[in-house]
Amino acid sequence: MWLSEKMAGGTPGGTALQQGQISLAGEAPAVITDGQLTEVRVLSPGGYAWQPALGDEVLVSAREDPVILGKLQSQAELLPGEVRLYAGQAGISLRPDGSIHLTGDVLSTGQKWKEDALGDDLT
Repeated sequence: MWLSEKMAGGTPGGTALQQGQISLAGEAPAVITDGQLTEVRVLSPGGYAWQPALGDEVLVSAREDPVILGKLQSQAELLPGEVRLYAGQAGISLRPDGSIHLTGDVLSTGQKWKEDALGDDLT
């Protein structure tokens, strides 16, 4: 059965993947695909939380209970093996050479770090 569905262009279990655009942001986002999907759940890796923003291009598992599987990645310039987490102007880049690059203001327990507070050991 799986083979015949694959040959016919279907997917096992009838799960269809569609690309869409967030039309309503927040805890119960809506996505425009062929139609409007409302109160769509967001699937994320463990230990990670994310809410899609208005206009984000997303991949949706369009089934009875649709789920947002991820966001279309921008063509950011990354090194091979680099991982980047970002939100607006803030970002953390983990580089394959072992370095960690921070962008934005760094806060620790509510206190803003000052550049001179980092000391010479971190340069």
